[in-house]
Amino acid sequence: MRIRAAADRGGTRPPRHPRPHGGLTADLLPIIVPLLGMLAGLVVMLTGHWRVGLLVLGAAVLVAGLERVLLPPRLAGLLAVRSRPFDCTALLLMGVTVIAVAATLHLGRQ
Repeated sequence: MRIRAAADRGGTRPPRHPRPHGGLTADLLPIIVPLLGMLAGLVVMLTGHWRVGLLVLGAAVLVAGLERVLLPPRLAGLLAVRSRPFDCTALLLMGVTVIAVAATLHLGRQ
């Protein structure tokens, strides 16, 4: 028995349901906030204040982790890469590690 496509049977494809949220902008919003924080941290580091810049960068990664914890998967957008426990653990550990390194590392200029 041969299976025919819907168009062959005279029917049409069922309509695709629109996305339940705002589309591309809504998908990007959860990642834009931490990326702007990371960019701000890099700019601060480039001005010579590496410790403050690292603290801002680490805080931005923590914000990404908190967003992944708090947002449901359909709203997490590009923050949802792996499973929720993996994403949350990885982001929160990276944020804490960057902040810990910034707080404990002692170099010439601060």
